[in-house]
Amino acid sequence: MARRFSFASLSLALTLAVSTVCLTGAQALATEPAEAALRVNQTAAARAIAERRPEGAAERFAADVGQVVAFVDLRNDGPQTTVEQRWTHDGKVRFTARLTVGSSKSWRTWSRRRIGAKDAGTWTVTTHAPDGTELASTRFEIDAPVAAR
Repeated sequence: MARRFSFASLSLALTLAVSTVCLTGAQALATEPAEAALRVNQTAAARAIAERRPEGAAERFAADVGQVVAFVDLRNDGPQTTVEQRWTHDGKVRFTARLTVGSSKSWRTWSRRRIGAKDAGTWTVTTHAPDGTELASTRFEIDAPVAAR
């Protein structure tokens, strides 16, 4: 004896199957770590920010630069999150900034630090995901001040 299925029961079965697949996919996305959704598009040390872009990017700055900006452009395919920028001077962490990163293909953010005569030497700014994973690193030098004659 052949079974007959109505259009309504077939439609209900397909709806349930599709819903199960969609929910399973959504659960997989929801359990993916936030840092897996973060990608670095660009990073730079610069003198300033103009129109949300680094201006005067360099690997070496004069002692009288006044400030250095650590710029990072991130792609975030997940929900809003934060990253941390750690400013290290000659091997010692001197400053930490926590920065919000929205969901975007290009979320530009930065932290800045005033630079004085005592800050000569090698600096590294590392950008870290919420779990502490290093995403990017920018290294630069601050020249020693020139002695007055």
